[in-house]
Amino acid sequence: NFEMPQGLTDGQAPFEHNNAVGSDGLTAQAVTVWMRCGGHVMPNACTLKRWTGWTASQGSATQYVALFRVRLSDGSDTDPSAVLLKEVSYSASGNQTADAFNVTVDQSMNAGDIVFSAMKGAGTAIYLNSTFEVEF
Repeated sequence: NFEMPQGLTDGQAPFEHNNAVGSDGLTAQAVTVWMRCGGHVMPNACTLKRWTGWTASQGSATQYVALFRVRLSDGSDTDPSAVLLKEVSYSASGNQTADAFNVTVDQSMNAGDIVFSAMKGAGTAIYLNSTFEVEF
């Protein structure tokens, strides 16, 4: 399962990703779960252009990090699903070894969209630090 950040009420949030959102990352969640996941709210409509960062994981298994967005609706309590923006798979180089990624995304975003990371892998800890570039 993909795991998104723990709710910000957790002492290890937003760095600990252990909120399961399904094998494809698209399992619907309550509005308040999305609000607490520590994602980034887009202040204006824009185009997400690039996602870049670092990962590390134990062993040499294939691991996955992904960027998603969720769109809430004003005045609605319907449990929305996320949309996959970009998934990156890589073969881990072993713990304490950095693996870089830098990928083009090219996805339109609405003002108010929440963008968040999620990851899944072969049962080992995955570390991620990333940023994304937008064009207004």
